[in-house]
Amino acid sequence: MNIKSLKNFPMGIKDQIKRQIKAMIDDNSLTAGEMLLSAKDMGRLLNISQKTVVSAYQALEREGFLKIIKGSGTFVRETTLNKSMDPLKEIFHRAYEQAVESGYSTESINRFFITELLEKSKAAQENKKIILVDSTYEVLKTLDEKIKNRCDIDSHFMLIQDIENIPDKFLKRAKACDLILCSTNHMESLKKISPDLPVETIGFRINTDFQTMNQVIQLPDKKTHCVDLDIDPENLDFILSKLDV
Repeated sequence: MNIKSLKNFPMGIKDQIKRQIKAMIDDNSLTAGEMLLSAKDMGRLLNISQKTVVSAYQALEREGFLKIIKGSGTFVRETTLNKSMDPLKEIFHRAYEQAVESGYSTESINRFFITELLEKSKAAQENKKIILVDSTYEVLKTLDEKIKNRCDIDSHFMLIQDIENIPDKFLKRAKACDLILCSTNHMESLKKISPDLPVETIGFRINTDFQTMNQVIQLPDKKTHCVDLDIDPENLDFILSKLDV
């Protein structure tokens, strides 16, 4: 595995590791079932903290790229084959070389590319919509605020009681959104109200103190999932990945 870590790069070490592994999976340099170096060995190889590697692996597991099997190792998860990344690499390398030839420093180029990518990602989120479903107003309001603050996504919420009373209004909203997040306690009720939900629906579980819990587990390849979804503001990468942003 040809992974590098640059401590003076305008991106954290954890994100550097994540993005390089994702890129290798995308271009099939890492294939389904292949085992990665242990967090300890990867840490030694890159001269970084083992904890940082563990955190990167766990984040990639939540996003569906890796599978961590306790006592066995960390493996690339089976995914749909993606389009070859070779043409994209060529475009990027050509642009980078042209920037260097134009006299820009490596630091300036890196900073500019990172900033532009972040701006593009933010713009891509602007039209994305999520509907949150639960039976408690305080829970929905808390999650709605967290998602809007962290992701800048157009989120809305509806009480399951209101959906039962006005299902047509919910269906109209659902058809115009990209993702539905519903409390696992109400997934069955939601499916009864609308057996053919028009968009992907993911279940989440919350403690009584309104804090989300557990990690994302492997999702089957279908529209409706019932999982424990951590939507703490520090762990919303999975939502972004489901929205392709």
